[in-house]
Amino acid sequence: MSTTCTTTDLNEILHSSFGIPSFRPLQKEIIESVLTGHDALVLMPTGGGKSLCYQLPSLLLPGITLVVSPLISLMKDQVDALKQKGISAEFLNSSISFHEQKRIEEKALRGEIKLLYVAPERFPNEHFQSVLDDLKVSLIAIDEAHCISQWGHDFRPDYRNLRMLRTMFPDIPIIALTATATERTRKDIAEQLKMRNGKMYVASFNRPNLRYHVLRKRRSAFDALISMLKKEESMPAIIYCLARKDTEMLASDLQEEGLRALPYHAGLDARERKSIQERFLNDETPIICATIAFGMGIDKSDVRTVIHWTMPKDIEGYYQETGRAGRDGKPSECVLFYGVGDAIVFRKFFRDIKNDEARAHAHWRLKEMQKYAERPGCRRRSILMYFGENFPNGNCRGCDRCLPAEEELAVEDETASRRRRSRRRSRSIRNPYSTYGKTRMMIAQKMSIEDIARRRECAPGTIASHIENLIEEGQEIDINYLRPDNATFEEIRAMFKKIGTSKLRPVFDALGEKYPFETLKIVRAIIKSEEHCETPTR
Repeated sequence: MSTTCTTTDLNEILHSSFGIPSFRPLQKEIIESVLTGHDALVLMPTGGGKSLCYQLPSLLLPGITLVVSPLISLMKDQVDALKQKGISAEFLNSSISFHEQKRIEEKALRGEIKLLYVAPERFPNEHFQSVLDDLKVSLIAIDEAHCISQWGHDFRPDYRNLRMLRTMFPDIPIIALTATATERTRKDIAEQLKMRNGKMYVASFNRPNLRYHVLRKRRSAFDALISMLKKEESMPAIIYCLARKDTEMLASDLQEEGLRALPYHAGLDARERKSIQERFLNDETPIICATIAFGMGIDKSDVRTVIHWTMPKDIEGYYQETGRAGRDGKPSECVLFYGVGDAIVFRKFFRDIKNDEARAHAHWRLKEMQKYAERPGCRRRSILMYFGENFPNGNCRGCDRCLPAEEELAVEDETASRRRRSRRRSRSIRNPYSTYGKTRMMIAQKMSIEDIARRRECAPGTIASHIENLIEEGQEIDINYLRPDNATFEEIRAMFKKIGTSKLRPVFDALGEKYPFETLKIVRAIIKSEEHCETPTR
């Protein structure tokens, strides 16, 4: 199967259907190859225009294009964007009802859909296989193709089922796309998909507009983080954390500093995740503290800063996540806070890997990530070398190793920074119309933490932090109605006393993660309130 199309035709479709004036490097070459019926393995950085390589051919091919995608949010965003352009597209995944699924399947069977996005776990389903048998498929596109390889940084067993596609559609071209894959991963992708008469297209991994920085995760790391995020040009920003609880704690800490930040992780319900995504896309919440799933389905080109609060387990993941910064081509910062303890956590995870070779490979990738953080020399060169690309210049002028001192990432003096977040918070707490004032008013109405959070559209932990700050600033508020049952209160208070700290994390861990952070904050606030009452006046 092949379709003949002139360069003039392709340029016209690019402009009329997608509103894009010209092709990016490799795009036209890939599209022409696909239209002549050849397989293609495409490696392009995030924001490099991978999706166009199958979306445009779908308009010229006679049947339907199947697009395999791992994320619900990614599917929805792309389908919505295509529909806005007048292109017939739909998706099938677990987020839609049975009746909606049937409607989409019937529409596809009638030939009324050009692009059908499908989750990988759907392919072993017998019913779906029977639907595929009756579809006129012209092209198969596999996004995030590194997920099919055990050597890839995000291997997903469901992707292994895609090997059946070559058997089901022996004469249909397959285009596999990814932003990150080493030479070993590339070969495995091609073998798993039984790609034939195809070509590998590898765009440059260099993102000249990104600047890379590594900072040691010392005691002053949080102050350095605040200093960065207080700068207007740093917004919007994504901060990646390892665990769900880390995203919640960090978001709460940032909120205490007057920054608009929210946590994002898989433990939130779908409605809340969607709300957070929309707030970020609309610049209502400029900072997201997230696990690595966030960003894969977010089409936001103006992210100015990507921060890794925890070191990633490999360079592939790090590169993909930093690639979410500066997709509009404007200068953007990528900051890694590096602590050796991060590697220890990952090594514990690797013990669960049963395959000896796969476990050894995971350790090797982690060591390469540590080398990137620790060794001298240009950061950009290190990244490019990892992916087999040479960087000819001696100085990239875009990393903390190569930038002159006056251009390096400036962080505010720790003492001055603390004095400034303190003054601002005091003013805000005294203002009855500020975020603290609104919380205080609802506390006076004896509203629950959950109800206040819902009304204020923020996390319960944020409200608990407001309460603590109000008490510290001497505001008279009655929070006894929020006191947990006596057994819970005494257990938490005893643990604070036993550990000898007012910090939440040690108490949270010591109690076996039994109580949420907002409960610990409320107990801590009540303890402080009682201490204030017991302090004699002079």
